Amino acid sequence: FGAIAINNPADNVSITINGGKIIATSTNGNRQFIATAYQVTNSVVVINSDLDILDNDVFNALTADVAGTFPAIYADEFGISGYEAAIVNGSLIDVYDYLTEAVAAAAESGDTIKLLKNIPLTSDLLIGKSVVIDGNGKSITGKTVYLKDGSGTIDVTLKNITVADTKYAVLVGTPSYLTIEDAILEGWGALYVSQKGTSNSDAQGDGSIVTIKRSVLNGTNDQNEAASNSFGTVVVFANNTQITVEDSYLSAKRTNNNQSIFRFGGSTSATHTGSSIYVVNSTMLVSSQSEQVRVET
Repeated sequence: FGAIAINNPADNVSITINGGKIIATSTNGNRQFIATAYQVTNSVVVINSDLDILDNDVFNALTADVAGTFPAIYADEFGISGYEAAIVNGSLIDVYDYLTEAVAAAAESGDTIKLLKNIPLTSDLLIGKSVVIDGNGKSITGKTVYLKDGSGTIDVTLKNITVADTKYAVLVGTPSYLTIEDAILEGWGALYVSQKGTSNSDAQGDGSIVTIKRSVLNGTNDQNEAASNSFGTVVVFANNTQITVEDSYLSAKRTNNNQSIFRFGGSTSATHTGSSIYVVNSTMLVSSQSEQVRVET
């Protein structure tokens, strides 16, 4: 049941709640929602209130829709304080204290995880399954989004998100179909597809296909960072990998060591073959203290 419930035959119902606080408590194995609907159509609940879900069992749900069409709309994308992420499956929304919990709980291929707040990571965010991460305009900072240890080729989408780290923003270390849309990636390497090597002994990104659309990728080689040496904004140290960049902006900034927009392999890495990068209708900027070059393709 729910703190707010619309049941048959009450179709075409519109409920708006402003202010206050709504609490749902799940106990004794019974799931309690913020809002529910049963066999209704054309009904909507708009909530501009603080929400709290007191979970005494294993449930963290906001909405449920039973045999009907029931969009529940929450101001400021759910308006929940204290939770990092939610899994959205139709009108069923489960919230989680931590993004890592949401990634672990994502069960169905292509589950959408939506960020509810800006998240400073203290360790890499490991993704080994097919999932959509909708940043909801929020950011992940401090560590790497690391695609790793997938069972077969995984299909991952990152959209409406900022990912920033002093090392790699996104590291592909397992065969992946990766789509990046309307995102900002910033780091020593904004996107790094890596084969098993000295720097990433557990990575195996061969055969990945990456599509980047309407995004900004910034790579900075900062001489004050211990990891700095010649690198790139988009780096491919893997075989048979294809990257397509469309309608995007890419920059490389060097302070001491060289920083490229694109880089394949390196002097201490194995030779890689069969990989390519296609750039369409995008802008690339390379800058240092003494020079600035702009290239459009």
